[in-house]
Amino acid sequence: MEVTSDNFLETAAKIEALLSTSDFVAIDAEMTGIEMDKSTNPHVADSVSERYLKMRRVTQEFSLMQVGLCLFNAEESGQLIARPYTFYIGPSQQGDSNIVMRADTVRFHCDNGMDFNKWLKKGVPYMHAAAFEELTAQIQNTAAVSSVQSVPLEPLVSPPALAEKRNKVEAKSDVDKAFVQQAMADLAKWLLGEMSDADRPDALPDALPLPFEMPECNSF
Repeated sequence: MEVTSDNFLETAAKIEALLSTSDFVAIDAEMTGIEMDKSTNPHVADSVSERYLKMRRVTQEFSLMQVGLCLFNAEESGQLIARPYTFYIGPSQQGDSNIVMRADTVRFHCDNGMDFNKWLKKGVPYMHAAAFEELTAQIQNTAAVSSVQSVPLEPLVSPPALAEKRNKVEAKSDVDKAFVQQAMADLAKWLLGEMSDADRPDALPDALPLPFEMPECNSF
């Protein structure tokens, strides 16, 4: 089963429920490159630590494209039931992630039917822990500007980390000001865990946390 951003939440809930019943799990991955130079080529004489250091360098240079996950259940007859899932994934557009690819790896993926359009358009975004923590801090700093109890119609002040990178954009009209402030108040409410089950989308399983959905934006 192929998993993209369109069906990730639903599929993740199913996999989470099946994991505890599986006898064993197999994992595989496809990347934008698997070697940097001869120094990272696997060798039969590599120790475990040497092989790890080689592969660590590779994973720091290249990006994941697919993750394969297969859950196996053994039946009394001795047969195995396999439930395979192929996740299209890619670096999140939030942050400063770059995608580096090797020409020979691109050719390999083309020869084996990789759907590059699906990967780029529908891949489930991910980010490294450090980038996630930085983005979370930026969101929390921005949300702190707006009070959950009241929604004053004042220009939103960007956090210093963002203000250094770009010129501040301010809402001009009362309508835009109210829209921005209400959106930030809702975001703060979500970050504080104050959303109710009444806000849960019908298609979202109860096992997953509530997502935050921004309201539809105007041209501003």
